Amino acid sequence: MNDSKVHKNNPNTPMNTHPGSLHPHSVQHIRPAEKQSPICVLKKLTRVAFLLIVIAAALAAGQSRADITAYSIANTTGGFLFNGNTAGFQFIANADLSITSLGVFDSGQNGLLESHQVGIWQGSVLLASATVPAGTSAPLSGQFRYVTITPVTLIVGKAYEIGANPDFQDPFVGAATGFSTDPNITWVQSRYIGGFSDPTTHNSVYDPGIFGPNFTYTVIVPEPSALALLGLAGVLICRRRFSRQ
Repeated sequence: MNDSKVHKNNPNTPMNTHPGSLHPHSVQHIRPAEKQSPICVLKKLTRVAFLLIVIAAALAAGQSRADITAYSIANTTGGFLFNGNTAGFQFIANADLSITSLGVFDSGQNGLLESHQVGIWQGSVLLASATVPAGTSAPLSGQFRYVTITPVTLIVGKAYEIGANPDFQDPFVGAATGFSTDPNITWVQSRYIGGFSDPTTHNSVYDPGIFGPNFTYTVIVPEPSALALLGLAGVLICRRRFSRQ
């Protein structure tokens, strides 16, 4: 007899009558998922809120550093002289803005022949002003030379006027070509007035605007402290709800 074909039953080994069936002792008992306590959930929410605050603060810091130019035009030389006047345009802020510099058009981009005052007004109140010097000492960006100012805040939805006093030596641009504003501002109409004051007079001949003055700005974003308060408020609200359960 071939021993390889002889199967001896071991009394200590249970018979497996159905191929593929599980041994009774090998069945795994799955415990139902335990419900997390409100405290555990609150801790997780706190961690998530903190992480979101850190990310938002980093994004806010990056965004606030980027200076934006109010508008651009294709013209490289000017053709309008407004000696003794303040010429510019009216616009509306579409976001809270922080004005960082004021500039003036440099016809030919080869240096200004005279210095020019530039200002931003709201309702005849001068909010910001600067003098762009003659020559090439003021940095040139595009067709404009800028000087940095102490930041001034413009409020979303409010209308403002910007103007500069040209002369018979540095011509400005009227009825510009290739005119485009940044989405954070809306152009309204051209403005001018005698002397250096809020330009309140409109003449459609100069539309879309008298482009002598320009400005740069950053969009005001929530400070990290404000973001932290919002995150903390959300955690406290969740905690209050859990305490009522």
